[in-house]
Amino acid sequence: VLDVFVLQAASGGRDMLISGGADGKCNIWELGGHAGDCVQKHSFQVGDNTSGSKCVRAVRAREGMIIVGTAGNEIYSCRIDEVSGKPGLVKKEMEGHYEGEVTCICSNAKNYDFCTGGGDKRVRVWNSNGKKARSVLQLASEVMAVDWCNEDGASNGHIAAALFNGSTAILMLKDGKGLAQIHEISDSSRHPCSARYSDDGKLLAVGRLDGTINVYKATERYGRHAKLGLHTGAVRALDWTISGQHCYLRSNSYEPEELYFWDMEAAQAAMHVKRLQDVREAEWQPASAKISWPNQGLIQNDRASDMRPSHFVGAVQCAPNRKSIVCGDANGEIRLFRNPCLSPNAYGRPYFGHRAAITAAQFSFDSRMVLSAGGSELCVFQWVVREQVDSIPRGEEDPTVARRPTKVGDNGQRDVTIGAEKGASREDLFLLQGQEAIKQMNLAVQAQRWSDITHHLQAAMRSYSNTPADARAALQKDALQMVMGVVTFINKSCIDIEDLVEYAKVDPQGW
Repeated sequence: VLDVFVLQAASGGRDMLISGGADGKCNIWELGGHAGDCVQKHSFQVGDNTSGSKCVRAVRAREGMIIVGTAGNEIYSCRIDEVSGKPGLVKKEMEGHYEGEVTCICSNAKNYDFCTGGGDKRVRVWNSNGKKARSVLQLASEVMAVDWCNEDGASNGHIAAALFNGSTAILMLKDGKGLAQIHEISDSSRHPCSARYSDDGKLLAVGRLDGTINVYKATERYGRHAKLGLHTGAVRALDWTISGQHCYLRSNSYEPEELYFWDMEAAQAAMHVKRLQDVREAEWQPASAKISWPNQGLIQNDRASDMRPSHFVGAVQCAPNRKSIVCGDANGEIRLFRNPCLSPNAYGRPYFGHRAAITAAQFSFDSRMVLSAGGSELCVFQWVVREQVDSIPRGEEDPTVARRPTKVGDNGQRDVTIGAEKGASREDLFLLQGQEAIKQMNLAVQAQRWSDITHHLQAAMRSYSNTPADARAALQKDALQMVMGVVTFINKSCIDIEDLVEYAKVDPQGW
């Protein structure tokens, strides 16, 4: 028994005790008038054949409703009669990955479905509108990468799931029957890192930890087409040219940073492209390759800026409408940039929520949503993207500003705005950023969150230093309020001002 809860009786009945244990069973006991007088009345079982673990970890009850949480990351509800304690129908309210990490996400190219894979050896297909899993399938090993191909004209198509044991499972979401495995590729024992279908669905590329890439012919029962191997690091991202063009493949390693191009229509089945002019005019799928021309500004992390990733970026994806780029870093921050992101000064405001490294990020098929996976926290976040008129020319140094999310609405989604305010100048943007940082600083002071205080203090100082001298007067009043709030916090918390200054890397004389 891992958890118990006492439910006070309604009028005319006795108190009930509800217990849950490792066997997945919840027992309902009637408490007598004397100590130790307890009689079991009813019981019910939670979990099904798709559950990873039926072990009950938490039980609560209120107003005739029992809520049960399991070690398999599932939540069940069961309504009971408040007098007799007789249970009704057991309903699964929520489920998710429960072991290891959520390693990968892939969106359906025709609707709001998406699939995830993780360390629990399961592929789950979800619906963004319903926010629930449509189907779950357990595979032979941990799922390292997934990709969804819809080029057969159907809304389901094939899902390629690259597994930790080196094999690749080909799945299909069958109407009314859920996920089913229809084929398996088992010609390698090397750990995979990425998988991508070509735009016409005829080829499948799987990148591996040893730097090799296996290419398969999807139209010929996934027979091997070519094996490519020039990378010295793990192949983390793959992109194909769009349908109707010469077929090229682009591959990335992140550690070390490597970019290679491959001609998939060469006489030898595949050949390394040595001249960049050969691929200069190529049009690519919505890019997942971090090391590429549209992401030149994104991968340059030399400047310390509140608007740029300060940690390793492990997930990058271009929107299908080619207007924006989403990236996730090892600090759990999601950022949005305008596509292409060419300047090292490009802005991408962070959006917070994850508490673990971002392992994957994807746009929905219509570019209106962003899906992000939080790795070891086993969470998938769904964000709504709203676009505004952008008046800053593409030649400017700071082409993109992403506004912070609004509060979570009734639909549980976070609204994210991309683009600068209409008519905003560069000086206005620095001023707005400084004011926003000061506002967030004051909120952090009230909540006494030390890490957030220093984070926003850095942002305010950078905005202040970049604001022209004749415009700094607008920040003076807010800055004074912020400094007074910091001093109040220091006095209450007995924090040395020198430690604060050293941590935040600010110049106290400048204030």
